[in-house]
Amino acid sequence: MMTTKAEKQGNAMIITLPEFLEIKDGEEFFIVKKENGIIALVPKLEDPFEYVENGKLHTSDENMDHFPVTHKFE
Repeated sequence: MMTTKAEKQGNAMIITLPEFLEIKDGEEFFIVKKENGIIALVPKLEDPFEYVENGKLHTSDENMDHFPVTHKFE
């Protein structure tokens, strides 16, 4: 398993991700931090409903923990 370290840069913490993940410069992500400490980056889609048929989208309560947490940045 590969590891990386967080580094302080100004008022932010920076985590370097390896090139093989093929993340494009400027790509946007939602940040999800779970109660158990796991941090996940979820790609932000321009149109999250692009491939959904009318009336076919369903999100169960089971999947609700994958949505980003609301955090007030100051």
